[in-house]
Amino acid sequence: MKKIISNGVYLLMFFVFAFAACKKNDNYPPPPDTPAKPNQLQFIVQDFPGYSNGNANELYAVVSVSNSSNEEVISNKKVSFSFTDKYVSEKLQLPNDSYKVTKFLIIDAEGKVRFAAPVSPSVKASQVQKPLNIGITLANASSLNLPIEILKVELNDQPESFGYPAGTFGNQQAPTDTLIVKLQAVVTVGDINYDQIPASFKIISWDANGVMYQKDTLLAAGVNQIKLPKSHVKYQFKMNKWGISDEMTLERKQLNEYEIYTLGGSKAAKKLRLQETYLFAEGSYRPSSKAVYSYRSNGSLNQVDFYQKMPQHSALQFTHKNVYVYAGSNVSRINTVEANGTASGFIAFTYNPQGTKVVSMHRKNYDQETFASVSHSFPTGHALITIDYLFNN
Repeated sequence: MKKIISNGVYLLMFFVFAFAACKKNDNYPPPPDTPAKPNQLQFIVQDFPGYSNGNANELYAVVSVSNSSNEEVISNKKVSFSFTDKYVSEKLQLPNDSYKVTKFLIIDAEGKVRFAAPVSPSVKASQVQKPLNIGITLANASSLNLPIEILKVELNDQPESFGYPAGTFGNQQAPTDTLIVKLQAVVTVGDINYDQIPASFKIISWDANGVMYQKDTLLAAGVNQIKLPKSHVKYQFKMNKWGISDEMTLERKQLNEYEIYTLGGSKAAKKLRLQETYLFAEGSYRPSSKAVYSYRSNGSLNQVDFYQKMPQHSALQFTHKNVYVYAGSNVSRINTVEANGTASGFIAFTYNPQGTKVVSMHRKNYDQETFASVSHSFPTGHALITIDYLFNN
C-alpha cells in the first residue's frame, strides 16, 4: 500500500522545525573556552660514563628552568630517566613561552652530583658544544626532546668551574672510612680479548680481628669503582665468567686507588665443525641443509661448504663454498665459489693501521656491489659497532 502525505502536512512540519531552530533557550549557557593543551619537554642524555644501561634508575636530573621574564618556573626539580638507545627523562609540562634551562645536574641515589651540564662562560663550557643556558620556545602543544651535554664531576672538581655557585655540588669527597678500588673483568676466548663485559664478583675482606666480611655483586662492563672498608687489613676479589674463575688477594698496604686491577683468564675457542637444519614432514624430521667447516693447521678457518635439499635428489646437494683468504692473522677476503667452480662473489675487509678493527667492507654478489664503512665506539657498558652501507645497483 502506497503511503501519501499531503503538502499541508509538509508545510506544518517545516514551520514547527523552523520555530524550534530559531527559539532561544536561556537554560543552557554557551560552553566555556577549551583550555590550551600544555607543552611537553623532555631531556635527552646520550651517555653516563661509568654506568651501565641497567643503572638508569639510580640516576636523576636536578633541573631549573626560567621563562622569558627570568622567573624560575621550575626550580631544582628531581627528574627520573628511562633508557632505550639513550637516556630519556620524564616529561615536564610548560605553557606557551620562551625558556632557558639554567641548571642541569645528575645525582645518584645518595644525592651525590655525578655529572653536570656546564654553564657558559665557565671553564668547563668549552668542553661541550652547547653549554647552558639553552634557550627554547614552546607553543601550540609542542613536544620537545632537548639534548643536554654533560661532563663527569670528579672528586676535586669545584662547581665554579662548571658555572654554578660554590657549594652546589655538596661534599663530593669519598667518606674517610672507605677507599675506592678499580676492578675490571678481562677474558680471552681464542684470539678474541673481551675487556668490556659484566661478570660475577665476590668481594671478601677481613678486619683487624680476623672477622671476614663477604659481598656478592655483579660488576658492569669496563672499569668499576668499588668502595671497601678502609679499616680492614686484607681484601680478596673473586671473579667468574664463562666458566673461567680467577681471584686476587691483597693486603691493605698493597692496595693502590689509582691502579686498575683486572681479573680473568683465557680459554680455547671451540671450533664449529658441522651445522645442520631439518624440516618436520610426514611424521619425521628430514635433512634440509648443512654447512661443513674445515680449518687450517694453525686453527684458522679455511672454508665452509654448503649443502641444500633439492626436489630432484634424495640426498643433500653441494651448492657453493666460502673460501677464506688471510693477510697475516686477519681475514682479508671471503670468496664464494659455486658448485661448478665459478666464482660468484666475494667480501673484502680493510683494517685500521694496527690491524685490530675492520674499518670498511666491499661485497660483490654477481652484478650487485655493496660498500660499507665501519666505525667503533665505546659507550657505557658495551662496545658499539656502526656500519653505514652504500649500495651500487
